[in-house]
Amino acid sequence: MDAFDPIRETAVRLHTELVTMGADPSCPWAMVDAAIRQLELELVWLPAGDPALKGALALFDEQSGTICCAAGGEAARHVEL
Repeated sequence: MDAFDPIRETAVRLHTELVTMGADPSCPWAMVDAAIRQLELELVWLPAGDPALKGALALFDEQSGTICCAAGGEAARHVEL
């Protein structure tokens, strides 16, 4: 067992739960949207280069439950973040 195994196991449980609830596993954005709702997170799109991103394309603030992502580009790229 490596250090990432608990993370993988949690991801598998979440994936299974989302699919059981009706999320389409063949549509990445549907899975992201369902996970955000299930985990009661907030997704915020910021302009690319916004200081809140601290030079990153996306970041997660665990304390507030907020995912900040750089706006712009294709939806498929957003899912990769």
